[in-house]
Amino acid sequence: MEIIRVNYQAYPGHKLQPLFPMIPLTHWIPDELHLMLRITDRLWVLMLSETNYQSSEETREQIKKEMLRIGVHFQFWQNPDSKNWSYTSLMGEDKLKVLKNFNLESVLPENRSTIIHQLWNGFDNLYTVLQDPTTDPIAFKNQAKSWLTKFLTPSMEDPRKRNYVKGFIRK
Repeated sequence: MEIIRVNYQAYPGHKLQPLFPMIPLTHWIPDELHLMLRITDRLWVLMLSETNYQSSEETREQIKKEMLRIGVHFQFWQNPDSKNWSYTSLMGEDKLKVLKNFNLESVLPENRSTIIHQLWNGFDNLYTVLQDPTTDPIAFKNQAKSWLTKFLTPSMEDPRKRNYVKGFIRK
């Protein structure tokens, strides 16, 4: 902690000086709830961006139908000024229901739904393991890095097939 206090960039991932330098790193506990809320928000927004919900009533209806099937209240509405579509913000337990039960194949092509399912399932597994006090921190770190690498891998076009071959984030 003393090294980070003096030079916060000495270790990867530290962007600012520690807020409480008197607390050793071994005594920090990750905030599971806000970690889950923020990452599931990002996964949901990125999944929606894969669909054409802004221009397709059929897609919006399919998403609402799928949400109804898994027991999550969800609506779309159009902003009168911008004409863009907004949607219901998901709350904690609903986010986990969506992550575990939403049928991505109902709104996305199979190749994209497979990739997104892998990311959703990978995060769900990380979140579950994070809550287990017997989790090996080194194994967790490696698993989290692997998931993050997959999440940050951009899609790449295959020149022979002219379609996206991997990645969650499109260029």
